[in-house]
Amino acid sequence: MAITRESLIDDIDTQYSQAFTKSTAAWNSAQEAYAHYQLNQDHEAIYDLYSSCLRLVEMGKKIMAKNDPIGVNYAVPYFLRNFTTETSGETFTMGILLAEMFQANNGELKNFIGLNDAYRQSLWNKPFNEEFWAAIARGFEQWE
Repeated sequence: MAITRESLIDDIDTQYSQAFTKSTAAWNSAQEAYAHYQLNQDHEAIYDLYSSCLRLVEMGKKIMAKNDPIGVNYAVPYFLRNFTTETSGETFTMGILLAEMFQANNGELKNFIGLNDAYRQSLWNKPFNEEFWAAIARGFEQWE
């Protein structure tokens, strides 16, 4: 079975849900230990504390998800390494934008144009700074 982004997220959700169940059980065991301690039932209290510790360890294993059902050790770091992108520190440039635009499908282009048109429409009712925009226009006149 190929590991997909969605299958990994589902697995992480399952592991975290099971971890929460373990933490609830650990809390309940700790409460039982306190009740047994109040009744001078030391052996029962010690057993409850031991049980609580085991459940906390199981909870930690579920959160780390080592050797989990889909076969990925440490699912969250695996997800971060393989299904998210790192920023390279590269500055976003017009070249990058144009490269993306040339690869865009028709729906993406329509959304882009629609967003730009909506932004342009929102500016109609704003004050217009002639000197600023004239300077911008002069900058564009330098194109060859």
